[in-house]
Formats: sequence, structure tokens, C-alpha cells
Amino acid sequence: MKLSRKRILGIAIAIVVSVLLIFLSAPNTNPHPGSTYSRSPQGYGAWYAYMLNRKLPIQRWEKSLKDFLPKQKGTLIRIFPTASKLALSSEEKKWITAGNTLVQVGVSAPVTAANFHQSIESPAGLVQIDTSRRFKPIASKQEILGDRFGVVVRQEKIEKGSLIQVSTPYLAANAYQDAAGNYALLAQLVKENPPIWVDEYLHGYKDKQSMEALQEGNWISYLIKTPLLAIAIQAVILLCVLIWSHNQRFGLPQTVEVVKPDNSQAYIHSLAMVLARAGASEFVMQAIGQAEKLTLQKKLGLGTTLLSHQELVDAWVETGRSPSELTAVLTPLESKQRISERQLLTWLEQWQRINYNPESLS
Repeated sequence: MKLSRKRILGIAIAIVVSVLLIFLSAPNTNPHPGSTYSRSPQGYGAWYAYMLNRKLPIQRWEKSLKDFLPKQKGTLIRIFPTASKLALSSEEKKWITAGNTLVQVGVSAPVTAANFHQSIESPAGLVQIDTSRRFKPIASKQEILGDRFGVVVRQEKIEKGSLIQVSTPYLAANAYQDAAGNYALLAQLVKENPPIWVDEYLHGYKDKQSMEALQEGNWISYLIKTPLLAIAIQAVILLCVLIWSHNQRFGLPQTVEVVKPDNSQAYIHSLAMVLARAGASEFVMQAIGQAEKLTLQKKLGLGTTLLSHQELVDAWVETGRSPSELTAVLTPLESKQRISERQLLTWLEQWQRINYNPESLS
């Protein structure tokens, strides 16, 4: 297939416009679960605004954890997008020991028989929990929120500081704005040891210094880490293929096989159509009847010279068969009368049973 230059140019323009539309139609809201920048149901943007409205000293941290632990004090909240198996690093444990508080929201816990949707009473009010995961009660860890199936929120004292863990990553997500106990409970957990820091580096947010340190300060580096680059590469490849195929063939040309006509079959088909239109059933009966009689004679061992109807019936009776069965197909041949199409089909079926039934001459 050859494409004109105008058509190739039109396709190229359409591809470029499609890529630009993908850029422009990208949603403004950030989909990262657990991020205070996100307005999605799994985000924590509403809870962050809740804390600011109450004049609590909360702010976002957009550098790595290694930069935070040696320098900052207070409470650090880490909200994981999904339930994660976590173990304290030596640096985290040292930081807690110095009198700080680490809050881990979304720590993996075993699945229990608890209903997925639960409302649990707490000092902060009724808390809505949508998970069956519960921590096992441990004497060294204080239960802050739980039920008979286990613990949802627990606190562990580590020398001067404390570690707070939550089994659900959505304790105070945007979806729970109408459940006042959820926001209030998380606020109570973090406000005892100010200032309050929210780890946004965990969700991919980095300040200018961090981006420069990781050589992410330009838009090309950003695109490399997004699916948009893959889409652009595919569009360029498709455009190159279209240009290359302008005067090229995809593979060797294939010859079309010409089907040789079967003259005999064509003649038979044409003759049958003429006879059908003329309604010449008597001609068809005579032609087919002579052939079927000869076939029967050969099976009876009577040679290839056509016998009379009576001679054929006598030979048929000697095989132990009833003469009426053969007479029924021989009699119409003697009358040489035109019959209907249905009668002709019935007559052919009778010959079929006589000559081609395996049990007819056994």
C-alpha cells in the first residue's frame, strides 16, 4: 500500500496532536495513596487541612529519611500506600530512643475473622475501620484501638520515645471526612510530641535540593520516569514505519494461486440446472436408474450387460430378499412418467438403501 505525502503528513500531525492531548488531559490531582497532596479518596489532603485549621504545628518533609533523622526532632508520620511489612532500621530506633515519636500508618498485620467494615469506639469518638487485619496483642505494646479480634492501633515505648503503628493505611484518608473519630484519633496520636512532620518523600515528592541531588531538575528526566515517554517512543516508531513503508513492501510479493476449473463438474452442474428448470424428472430417472441397475448387477455377480427387470428381480430374490423392495424402484422406470421432486427424492433414497446399505447384500 502506497501512501501519498499528504496522507503521511496528516498521520504525523494526528500523532503529535494525540501526544499533546495526553499531556494536557493529565489529571491535576495527585493519585498517590497516603499523600497529603492528594485529593483522591485514599489521600490525606483533608486530614492535613484539618490539622492546619486547628493551628497544630504540622509540615511536610520532602527530603530523604537519612536527611531527616539526624537533624529533626518531634513526630514523624509515614503513611504507606499499602499495608507493608516493616522493621525498624538502626537509625530509626536511635532517633526514637532520643525522645522522638515515629508513626507508621499501614503496617502489615495478619488477616483475622473480623468484619471488613467495623466501627470501633475510641476516646476520640467512633472510628470507622475498613480492614480485617489486626495485630496480635503483646504485653509490651499498649493497645490504643482494637476489638476482640486484635489491635488496630498500638504504641510501644522505646526508652524516651515511642513507636505508633496502625494496621490500616487509610485511618484518616479523605474518604473518612464524615467519620469525625478517624481524624481526631490520628491528631491525638501525633500532637503529643511537636513539631509534626509528614513524610512526603515517601510518595515521590522532593524539594528542589533533593531533585538537583538526584539530577531530576529538568523535564526530560521527569518524563523518563513516567509512562508518557513510552507513549512518545511508540508514536515516533509508528511514524518511522509509516514513512519507511511509503515506497516499500512488507515482505516478498506473493503470487495468487489460480484455481483450475473442473470442466466435468461444471458440465454436470449446468446440466442439472437445465433439467431442474425443465422439470425433466423422467430423463433423470432413466439416466440414474440404468446406472443403479448396473451397480446392483455387479454386486450380484451378473456382469455388466444390463438385464431385464424380471431377471434382476429373480436374482435379487435368490439372495433371500423380498421382491417388493426392488420392484418399488424398477416400476417407475417402466412407466417413464414425469414425477414430482419429492417423489424423485424418495425414489433416490430407496436406491440408496438397496445399493449402498452395508447390510443390503450381507
